[in-house]
Amino acid sequence: MKSVVFVTLVLVGFMASAEEKNCTVKGMHCEACVEMVKDRVCENKDFEVCDVKIKEGSKPKTGLLHIKTKDTKVKIDEKAINTAMADTRYSVTCK
Repeated sequence: MKSVVFVTLVLVGFMASAEEKNCTVKGMHCEACVEMVKDRVCENKDFEVCDVKIKEGSKPKTGLLHIKTKDTKVKIDEKAINTAMADTRYSVTCK
């Protein structure tokens, strides 16, 4: 019986994980672009991980954004990210 309870708790722990997404950022082409996206998106204190980089070898150059929330209750809001980027030339699409 103890092993059934343990396995159930482990499975529930895996199912209740933080949200994580990989996003494409169109319009990025240089390190200044990377810094601008970081300034706009990574300031969110709900993100445990927020990495921004230029995708190597992409033509036209494209940015990559990897984000993960700290808390299982927090969801990544793609609309809010695009709103933060509204006055830039970048657009974000997440998977």
